[in-house]
Amino acid sequence: MGNRGDTLQLNIHVQRAILRRNQEIDRLLHRAELAEHKLTRLRLMVAAQAGDSGLWFNAETAPEAYLQQELRKLHAAIESK
Repeated sequence: MGNRGDTLQLNIHVQRAILRRNQEIDRLLHRAELAEHKLTRLRLMVAAQAGDSGLWFNAETAPEAYLQQELRKLHAAIESK
């Protein structure tokens, strides 16, 4: 009888561990979906900015050139897959 009780306790323990792991997987999947949604929004913003001539004019000063250089780096990082 004791062996059967031990088996039952072990089964309960394993079931709870599986449930906790499944809940953690669900949380991680939700976080991944949110991250993907945010990345999609960023890519849409980058695409909209790419057509904005106000951002891509010929820089006349060093600060303007630096800003455009850094903006291009940011765009490249967001656009990469």
